[in-house]
Amino acid sequence: VFQVVDRIVVMRRGKVVADDIDPKKTSVAEVERIITGMSDKEIRDAIADGKPSH
Repeated sequence: VFQVVDRIVVMRRGKVVADDIDPKKTSVAEVERIITGMSDKEIRDAIADGKPSH
């Protein structure tokens, strides 16, 4: 999926918890952490860091 999308949106319990994830700057592990229950602050911090995926 990371190879063919330009952004990722994560929903949890019907609520969008992250909607501006750039798959070119975010690793699979970071997206998994968001999916599995990071707090809103942790999500914002992870997205703001913009760490390269490799």
